[in-house]
Amino acid sequence: MTAAQAWLAQEVSNLLDVGSVGLYELFELLRSGECQAISEDEKLTISREVAAGLVEQGKASICLLRWPKDDIIDGPLSTDVLSEERAWEQLPSKLYFALIPTLAG
Repeated sequence: MTAAQAWLAQEVSNLLDVGSVGLYELFELLRSGECQAISEDEKLTISREVAAGLVEQGKASICLLRWPKDDIIDGPLSTDVLSEERAWEQLPSKLYFALIPTLAG
């Protein structure tokens, strides 16, 4: 695990302690954090790997949520959704893909 992956994994784990984390937020954390020198493609790769790792470790599930109440619209979803470009964006109708904490995590 690279330093950037470890940093992001810790940041997201801390956020999961208090609630859901939009997938787009992982990418934004890398943009605003100490990882600004990393290319956009690398940031997306790191975000995907960290999200997949948290799901595989049982710490989070991926769901489609509606803002502002975080209503679950669909999910839990497979990590395959992490390969879709739309998973990393805020969607129309205030929908977004997010990591939600699991009880096992």
